[in-house]
Amino acid sequence: MDVACDRPLTDRLASFVVGGLEAEPARAEALEARLATLLQTGRAAWSELQLGVDPFLAYLGERLPEGTVSPESLDGINAVDLYLAACCTLGRPRALEAFERHCFASLPLVLARFANSNDFHEEVRQAVRERLFVCPAGGRARIADYAGRGSLSSWVRVVAVRVAIDLLRKRGKAPPLVSDDVLQTLATGVDAELSILSERYREEVKAAFRESFAALSAPERNLLRLHYLDGLTIDDLAAMKRVHRSTVARRIARCCEQVATQTHRLLVQSLGITSSQADSVMRLVRSQLDLSFDRWLGASPTPRR
Repeated sequence: MDVACDRPLTDRLASFVVGGLEAEPARAEALEARLATLLQTGRAAWSELQLGVDPFLAYLGERLPEGTVSPESLDGINAVDLYLAACCTLGRPRALEAFERHCFASLPLVLARFANSNDFHEEVRQAVRERLFVCPAGGRARIADYAGRGSLSSWVRVVAVRVAIDLLRKRGKAPPLVSDDVLQTLATGVDAELSILSERYREEVKAAFRESFAALSAPERNLLRLHYLDGLTIDDLAAMKRVHRSTVARRIARCCEQVATQTHRLLVQSLGITSSQADSVMRLVRSQLDLSFDRWLGASPTPRR
């Protein structure tokens, strides 16, 4: 399927963005090229999956922030994983098989912290399948909540960790206290260099997270608590707030991005490390923000003045 089409990708994307798309006229060519790159990258990675231009742009458009869209606003999009998630959400043939091949490979190492039983590991994998791909009554599959920021496999690891903890608790067993050591969990399955770097700045990252979360407004903190701590889905929150589900998804994504960006700034500022060093730590942080939020979402922090 060729990327080329009868209308520019930017024009086609506009029809899928709630409230329309306000692209910067002077940078339309760069934005068009960026969209083409996202589409081509996704297709190159998953050539066995068939996804048309419009379905991909519709999936992308629902996850973009409101307002002007620039080429830079697309830089954080993980095109490979977003394309796969879109194929899974839309039920494309062989998408689930590709998903498991891509996202389940690192689970044995993660789940070994909870139990070495193959039966337990398979039980977790099956529960993850059900949690992500079974649509609740009146809702949609949770795989659609992946917004293309960070690694899809890391996102799935978070789900698997939560499932494993729930299963052990139901059996009256005490699970490992993963929330007491956020970066140890973040580093699971990541290369040794990042693991060492994360270990070195563990406490500083925790402190920066807390301060960044505290800097959010009270409604923003409450929104994250409802979603990550209380387990309300995007659709639940949309019904509660009486807004479109894409609005809720964008608000959550914006809050996560604010926390990640502020955490990055604080690390550079307080530790005197280079921006690239902070980027290495933030690669872990951005991919697992929801797991990290579990550590302090129950609190009511007050922003530093």
